[in-house]
Amino acid sequence: MINKYINILLYAALSACIFAGQAVANDVDCSSYNEEEYDALTCHAEQYFQVGLYKKSIEKYLQASKIRVFEVPNYELDAKLAHAYLLSGNIKKAQYYIERSRVVLSVLTGIYTCVETDDDRIFVIEGEAGQPLMSKVARDATLVMCGAVYDYIYNPRNQLFDNIVSDGKLVEYHLMVDELIKKRLEIK
Repeated sequence: MINKYINILLYAALSACIFAGQAVANDVDCSSYNEEEYDALTCHAEQYFQVGLYKKSIEKYLQASKIRVFEVPNYELDAKLAHAYLLSGNIKKAQYYIERSRVVLSVLTGIYTCVETDDDRIFVIEGEAGQPLMSKVARDATLVMCGAVYDYIYNPRNQLFDNIVSDGKLVEYHLMVDELIKKRLEIK
């Protein structure tokens, strides 16, 4: 019984730390953006997240995730969606998005690779041992990580130092949210 309370306190403390860090880092005025732009949607999503309106935050993140952008890839939203779903109480969706975040970050960092199948229009993601990942999450990840344009953009050899640092921050945030999800599952 005591372990359960300790886990609840640890979960609350870790969540508060992440929330506080996000609030300080993302205290941005969204009024300068056109409402249909990716940046405006993610800015509003972060504002909703900061004040605890997680369902509104999810709605904006999902809208932003449907916009095709190359400068700010949509995969950056996966861990944020996982966090918002977790805090809104939807653990299944949180697990889906944190797993997708893990797969896309693994492609981004070169741990996994996108491979074209015999049908030139279909890609699969291969894991560390070269085995194709066949889960729904992996199939969904191919849509944002695989293809001719993506092969060049996400090739670790084509990355600038600033991009690598930025990607490291994404991995760090992913790991923190993943830990929160694990803690929440322990509490249940």
